[in-house]
Amino acid sequence: MASDPRHPLLADTSSLIAVANTDQWDVLAESVALTTTNVCKHELQNHVNANTYAPEGSREQYLKRGSQRVLDHLDEDSSSWSCVTVVPRPHGPDAGEESLKQELSEHGD
Repeated sequence: MASDPRHPLLADTSSLIAVANTDQWDVLAESVALTTTNVCKHELQNHVNANTYAPEGSREQYLKRGSQRVLDHLDEDSSSWSCVTVVPRPHGPDAGEESLKQELSEHGD
């Protein structure tokens, strides 16, 4: 993961989920090159695992569906998205956002 390219557009967990739940998902996923962090990817996986039986139309379903779409796209070989490792890994409710700040401070121009 650390050797993945770093794109100038960084995206956190919430923004990735929001985009994944739009009608424009397919276009955006294929045309935008962005970077997220291993912390955000872990948060996405947590949303998928925690919302196994999410009721139709619920916030839990929104989180699960969006998260799964993002994870599937990140795992595609042809994806223009990258996931970089942030060390030390932040923890807590704002870990994803903190990981982006950390990535910017270490690798931002």
